[in-house]
Amino acid sequence: MDRMSAGKASGFRALWICLLLAAVILSALATGARIDHASGIAGLIAAPGQPRRLAVSLSFDIEDAVDDNESISVPLILRILEEHGAKATFFITGKAADRNPGMVRMINQAGHEIGLHTNEHLFPVFDEDKAEKVAARYGTTFDYVWMMSYKSPAAFRRSLEANRAAIRRAVGDVSIISFRSPCLVASWGDRPEYFGALLQSGILVDSSILQDLSSSDSVLRGIYEREGVTQVPVTRGDDILRPGQMGIISRMQAAGIPAVLFFHPKGFGGYELARLDRLLSALESEHDTTYLTVAEAAGFTSA
Repeated sequence: MDRMSAGKASGFRALWICLLLAAVILSALATGARIDHASGIAGLIAAPGQPRRLAVSLSFDIEDAVDDNESISVPLILRILEEHGAKATFFITGKAADRNPGMVRMINQAGHEIGLHTNEHLFPVFDEDKAEKVAARYGTTFDYVWMMSYKSPAAFRRSLEANRAAIRRAVGDVSIISFRSPCLVASWGDRPEYFGALLQSGILVDSSILQDLSSSDSVLRGIYEREGVTQVPVTRGDDILRPGQMGIISRMQAAGIPAVLFFHPKGFGGYELARLDRLLSALESEHDTTYLTVAEAAGFTSA
């Protein structure tokens, strides 16, 4: 197997593991102090007797520094978003930004928010004990988790800084205040050093915790604050594109909590693009829908 083929195989394996883990992660962070985010979702609660409006944050994780599919799918995604008048957040790794700066410029020029996603798409796991627990909980090996981890807060912070520098090489000094952890592994990292590294790197918003939708009785998390960083929990990933998933959206609407959806353009083909278009059409026809970036959902005004 040549180097390119090996790189693609490794990339697809990492994506598969990310999707598998995201499908089973439950929110593991302790409940943080609630804060007022009315500025981010002002007007989304209707008058008495009227149905709640629906706030939706669309987000896309761009992580591949090997495969070309994102170069093909992202422009088509941008076209769909434009047709629906939807602004979104794109979490982009530094390696992907350096590989395709033109794509980053297209996203920025279209008025979407850009967030950090680490430089190399590794995990913010800082000690071997945590890596062992992660491996045991999610059915993978310690060696894989530890190989894919930053191993220290300092290394994680350096990656965030390199990620920001790569974005700036593509689009200049754009404002970046949002972050998403690869594979949503922040659900595993409930420790102050993680949040401290985010704050030291200029990150004010973290969208790395998955909502617990395992049962109808699960307690949904709204927007909350943890160690000075605003948390915007993720509602659902790529599987929201499958038919029959609108009940989850209605549940978020009834709770008055933004539906935060995340997708991986690396895995998008014609079917996924068509399903994204249909999903947005359904959101707009069945609900009074407002699209927010992740930063806006957290109560910050997009630059």
